[in-house]
Amino acid sequence: MKFLPVKIMTLVRRVRSDYSERMKKIMLQSHFRLLFPLLTTAVFTFSSAFAADDIGEQPISPQTKFIVNEPAGPWVSLAPFRSPIEVAADLLTGAIKAITLPLLKWDRIIVKTGPEKKYDRIPQFGKWEQDPDTGKCYNTRTRTLIRDSKVPVTFDTKNNCLVSAGQWNDPYTGQTYTKALEIQIDHFVPLKNAFDSGAWRWSKQLRCLYANYMKNSFHLVSASGHENTVKSDQGPEGYMPPNQAFSCTYLQRWLMVKLIWHMEMNENEVLAITNLGKKFGCKESDFNISSSDLLKQRIAIQKPYRMCQ
Repeated sequence: MKFLPVKIMTLVRRVRSDYSERMKKIMLQSHFRLLFPLLTTAVFTFSSAFAADDIGEQPISPQTKFIVNEPAGPWVSLAPFRSPIEVAADLLTGAIKAITLPLLKWDRIIVKTGPEKKYDRIPQFGKWEQDPDTGKCYNTRTRTLIRDSKVPVTFDTKNNCLVSAGQWNDPYTGQTYTKALEIQIDHFVPLKNAFDSGAWRWSKQLRCLYANYMKNSFHLVSASGHENTVKSDQGPEGYMPPNQAFSCTYLQRWLMVKLIWHMEMNENEVLAITNLGKKFGCKESDFNISSSDLLKQRIAIQKPYRMCQ
């Protein structure tokens, strides 16, 4: 019995070694590589973006993109490496130590291929879906309106699946709206932008989930219909909310969505984020995300959702 701990430790080492090699093979084979595409190694890493003046000085080609840097950890390629149950267990036991990930540290990568088809919402992302797991007739738009209203919503008298009134504080304009018809649900990173930034590689099911994702409060936004139309599919290089008090939060959340979904950014996009961060006096210290929060989002993305099957 006294030799049992040694035997166990030897077994653990062997399992870890075998597991590591096996997972490397799985990483290359797993269909989840659609979410975490295998890209060429970054050739340049930018940090402290608001203070950097050399982003635009590096030679840029049309194939050059940027992604938020991710240090080694289970959140990097979560799906190929571990099951949600295993990761959740580690979170509970403290085996995974939370660290702070800077959103302003970017890797430059070379993307040699692009989408073969043009963006087309319904065939590629679907519509607002009704989640059968909720037991309600509400689709994603209705659920988001209910979530974001500051008062209990009122439903349409002819269709109790549709919201007619409530109270929504639009962060883009800083204005309050009470009629549901005045509100559109904005994908914080618009669907076309997501498609061009890597979602073209994803499965239809994963794009459907992106279009209907409600596992955080910022992916979908109840916004002024007019303002959402003005924003359209533009990134920060083409659109910023008129409510300047929201500017730094807007840039931070843009980067959070890009990181969570492992999406690329183009040169104009990162230059705009850098310049706008300086313009609005944003604090770099606010541009962070906890590795545990990122991990929870990646776990949520893994889960099967019947509405997208």
